Amino acid sequence: MAKKGLFGLDALLDAFKDVEKVVSDESGDVKKVIENHCKAILSKAKALCPVETGDLKRSGDWEVKKGLTGVTGNVSFSSPYAVKQHEDQTLNHPNGGQAKFLEQPYNESKAKIIKDIKDELAKGLGDM
Repeated sequence: MAKKGLFGLDALLDAFKDVEKVVSDESGDVKKVIENHCKAILSKAKALCPVETGDLKRSGDWEVKKGLTGVTGNVSFSSPYAVKQHEDQTLNHPNGGQAKFLEQPYNESKAKIIKDIKDELAKGLGDM
């Protein structure tokens, strides 16, 4: 019976080179997947964001960076009181919104993000 999979250090190193090529591709679909998820998380977070003046909601932003270790996405709120509003679950929000307004959409999306990235990597490796 023939063995399937990677055998030997050379095969493993070649496989990692293939993954690195897929992830580091400037026009890569992995980057697009991460961008789309960042946009979706920000949109959901803004919908859950406490509102008094709207400054907190307007301070929300996202970015995707390609670095030496791969592609990373970041969703954040830059208002000076963003952390307090996000973390303090005792605060009252009479105009709507809630604490953990960013954490909740991220946690709800985490499994899908991982699946979508795995799917893109598999597609990219399948093209080689």
